[in-house]
Formats: sequence, structure tokens, C-alpha cells
Amino acid sequence: MAAGASAQSPGLYYIEPGKSRIEVHVYRAGFLGDNHWVVLKRFSGSAESPDGKSWKVHVVAEAGSLRVMDPGSSAGTRAEIQRTMLGPKQLDVTRFLRITLDSQSLKPGPSPGTWRMIATLTLHGVSRQEDYLISWQQKGKELDARGQKELRLTDFQIKPIRLAFGAIRVKNEFDVNFDVTLEREPPSTVGHAAR
Repeated sequence: MAAGASAQSPGLYYIEPGKSRIEVHVYRAGFLGDNHWVVLKRFSGSAESPDGKSWKVHVVAEAGSLRVMDPGSSAGTRAEIQRTMLGPKQLDVTRFLRITLDSQSLKPGPSPGTWRMIATLTLHGVSRQEDYLISWQQKGKELDARGQKELRLTDFQIKPIRLAFGAIRVKNEFDVNFDVTLEREPPSTVGHAAR
């Protein structure tokens, strides 16, 4: 990586789950139903650079740790939505236990403080190369990475839910928002839950 990344100190950084957040936003497409706010609770990973210019990023998450947080829904409704989301007709987390992301390249982004990352995302047993725009800032021994990525369910062989003759259905497109802090020291507890 060239000019845009030179401000980052070289070394090995670990994701600090207690200071990080990864969210998924799924949107309704039918007359009925709601938008859904989902939080990924258990994930870990690292970013490594021997020279502060070329970087490798690796993230692994437990698919079964996705939690439906919809504030306008009852606990029972949230539990039902979560069972459907994690079940065999959607994410099928008993078969596909992990979600992983591995970078192929990082290059300076279109504006100062941004990087463009090409990475392979594996979800629901399907691996796809995606392009991510990341805002990245060094704060002492920490690196902060933030961004948003739109993905499509069908790209990962997940059929968007359609119920009640189409009155209840979700859009194929969904958003992943991430705000991740990485530190030079490894997390004190392996698999520590995110905030």
C-alpha cells in the first residue's frame, strides 16, 4: 500500500471485540413486516503489516451469534425472527458455523484516511470477492476501521423470505455496518463477546 496507508504503524493488530461492533440491517420489501437490526456478538481477527504499507486482514465470526435486536418488537417476536434467520432455510448455522473475511489487497481510497479493500467473504458456505471502502485511523497503539457494505442474499445462495403471498418479504439487498477497534496486544479473553 502506498501513500494513503503510510500513517499506519507496522505490526500485528488484533480486533478488540469489547470495543467493536458489527451490525446487519435487513429491509422489508412487502406491505407487512419490519426492517430488522441484527448484531454479530462473537468475532475475532487481526490486521498485520510488516512495513506499514502492505496489509493482510483476517476476520472470523460465529454465525450462530447473530442476534435480532429490533427495538419495536416483543421478545417473542425477536426470538421467532432469530430462529428463522439462523435456521435451515436461511443461514443454516448448524451446517455453516463460521463467517470469514480474508483480504487480497488494500490500496489507498478516494479520499485521505480511506482504504479500498478487496477481500473474500465466506457466508452460508459461499465465498465471494467483494470491494470494501474503509475509513481507517491510528490512535496511539490502536487502529479504528469503519465502513458500510451493501450485499445481496442471493449472491450467497440465501433466498429472501417471502410469506403470506408476498405481503411479508425482505429485500435481496442488506447492509453490513462495522466499527472495529484493533490493538497491538491480543485480546485478554479468546472469543470475547462484542459490545
